[in-house]
Amino acid sequence: MFDRFGPNYVLYPSFVIFAMALALMAWAPNGIALLGVGALMGLGYGTYMSLSQTIAIQVSPLDHTGLATSTFFILMDIGTGFGPSLLGSIVGATGYQSMFAIVTFVPLASILFYYLAHGRKAAIARRSTSRA
Repeated sequence: MFDRFGPNYVLYPSFVIFAMALALMAWAPNGIALLGVGALMGLGYGTYMSLSQTIAIQVSPLDHTGLATSTFFILMDIGTGFGPSLLGSIVGATGYQSMFAIVTFVPLASILFYYLAHGRKAAIARRSTSRA
C-alpha cells in the first residue's frame, strides 16, 4: 500500500490506530480486551515505525542512507530511554489509566508533525505523479 498509494495513505491511519489503542488501554477491563489492544497497538506502532524509517532513507541522498538510518535509530533509542522515565512520573502522579489517556494525544500530535515535516510534500508529489 505504501508503494502503490504513497506514505500518507498508510501513515495517517497508523497514527490513528495507535492513538485508539492507547485510549483503549486506559479503559481495558480484562485480559481479552488487553489482547485486542495489543493487536491494535502492534498494527499502529509497527506500521508507523517501519514506514518512518523507510521515509527517512528515501528522502536522504543516496550517499547518506547510513547516516539517515543511524540518526533514525539514535533518536528512537533516546525516546525509548527517556520515555519511560517521563511516563513513570506521570504514573506516580496520576496512575496508569490516566497516563494511557494522556499519551493518547502523542500519536495524534504526531499527525500534525508528520504533515508539516513530510506529509504535505508527499501529497503534492503524489498529485503531480498521478497527473503525469
